[in-house]
Amino acid sequence: MKKVIVFMIITVPLSGCGQSNQNVEDVQKVHEDTIVDKRERHDGTLQFLLVSNVEVLSACNNEPEEHEFTFKGESENWSVEITGVFSPGSGDVYEEANAVYTYEGEEEEIRSVVIHTYASGERVRIGKEEDRLSSMESVETNFRNYSFWTLNDQGHDMIVDFKWREGDQNTKVEETITLDFIE
Repeated sequence: MKKVIVFMIITVPLSGCGQSNQNVEDVQKVHEDTIVDKRERHDGTLQFLLVSNVEVLSACNNEPEEHEFTFKGESENWSVEITGVFSPGSGDVYEEANAVYTYEGEEEEIRSVVIHTYASGERVRIGKEEDRLSSMESVETNFRNYSFWTLNDQGHDMIVDFKWREGDQNTKVEETITLDFIE
């Protein structure tokens, strides 16, 4: 009766967890050498070899990481801070951001303000309008899926335009702020 010897070699590629593939290749080479040695020693016996590469990825988290971000900027009359979280997942891009626009100008009452937030080179501008804003008061707004993170990653600047009327004489004033990305 012939002997049937079954070898099962399971190698776990570690590249999905940030490890080198070299370790896996070294293990496979050692097993290949061992197989040749066993065949030479067992003349007359039938050997059957089953080599299986099993990738165990359940121990590795291959989901993209969340990224928190902050953009800040100041002008003579305004300060801006946009904070958010970019959470890529399952092919969809999801981002949620909060913006705070604070008037820091003179003690004059703002009769109306129009704020546009946009990225350089883009046509889409998100507007926010407020009537009657007192000095040192903030305007807050939320953005969903605006792509601040992605646009910044592509080299676009984040820009905020302010147009407002202030004081008893209803003076029209404009300012633009290019925001800094804070890591």
